[in-house]
Amino acid sequence: MLNPKQNSGSVKIDGKYYFVKIKAKLPVFVAKKVIYKNSPIAPYAVKKEVDFKFFYSKPLENVSEDLVASKIISKNAIINTSNTKQKPLVMKNKKITVEIKSQNITITSPAIALKDGNMGDIIPIEMNKKILKAKVIAPGLVTIE
Repeated sequence: MLNPKQNSGSVKIDGKYYFVKIKAKLPVFVAKKVIYKNSPIAPYAVKKEVDFKFFYSKPLENVSEDLVASKIISKNAIINTSNTKQKPLVMKNKKITVEIKSQNITITSPAIALKDGNMGDIIPIEMNKKILKAKVIAPGLVTIE
């Protein structure tokens, strides 16, 4: 069976097996410099044609502004779905605002996120030297209910 991540293999057609090898050039995005974890992808991605040999994961077809590296990406490495992620609304070790609501009163306080988080995620935060759980409700904003 031909593996879509590789450029060769066998295929069965009408009960007969055939060996096939694909020779093609594919447009991909590559890193023009080292991209560190949680750094934006867009400024450091350049489109380039490469010979199709094999891919560990699907190369990206486009690069958006809210895409960041999920791990360190080496210079000239192909940018793909396994080394990128959407930028979290709350980033680990960054200052955030905590909203505490009680009836008609809302109190805000600064804190530090102890984990990346997206909309609706419950993450640990450090506030006043205490570790608490909070829900992500907007960029840089969490709530304790």
